[in-house]
Amino acid sequence: MEQTIKQHLHDIGKLNGIQILYACEAGSRAYGLHTEKSDYDVRFIFKQDVSEYLMLQSPTEVMNDHSIPGVDIQGWDLYKAMHLFTKSNPSLYEWMYSPIVYQENTTFSIQLREYIRSQYSLKKLGFHYLRLMKSNLKKRFSQPITMGDIKICLHVMRAYLSLQIMLKEHLFPPLSFDELFGKGIFSGDVAENIALLRYAKTKDTFVEKEVCLSLMTFADQQLPFLKEQVEGLGEGSIDREKINQWIISLHNI
Repeated sequence: MEQTIKQHLHDIGKLNGIQILYACEAGSRAYGLHTEKSDYDVRFIFKQDVSEYLMLQSPTEVMNDHSIPGVDIQGWDLYKAMHLFTKSNPSLYEWMYSPIVYQENTTFSIQLREYIRSQYSLKKLGFHYLRLMKSNLKKRFSQPITMGDIKICLHVMRAYLSLQIMLKEHLFPPLSFDELFGKGIFSGDVAENIALLRYAKTKDTFVEKEVCLSLMTFADQQLPFLKEQVEGLGEGSIDREKINQWIISLHNI
């Protein structure tokens, strides 16, 4: 499938007259929480011919492709991506740090990662993961437990683990769930239940409802402390002039 995706990205670029600067996997496969049946979530950033940006009509900002069964492909125009960069967009951060990269212009990707590290707001990213926790904690489980319920619980725990890295180390969290889990310090029951949950998701099996309920209760109890701590994370500082000059230079690659 990897070669199929790479060839399809090449075809998208040729058909639309665009240059794909970066393409990666997002979602469960990037987190290491997929099964063989999991869909592919391909995301890319592209630039158009400079003339497209000088027309009266706005250039295409988003491209979607669903022509390959089980593969969802979405691309953002360079200017849309960089506009979202100024807002410390969490999706852009996760794309650029995905462990699965299909296509990459390193002149673009290496510099953008450096700008994210030096200019992104940890505070905004922290509140993103906090909102992700809150929204999923409001959901109710089925009886018996379903794979959808397991995914909800994993979303909560991934957000919680990401916040722990940010708060303890003041660093951006890795995307790999196993790497996040390995950095965490938990009581025996919490660690055991997280391991059971991960196994159930990746092996397409199920767990007892009490496993999910226990983790959701644990996460819910952490919310008041997390909110107070996230407030103290760094605000970040976007150097718009530097970014503007860099975007202009990208038209020469």
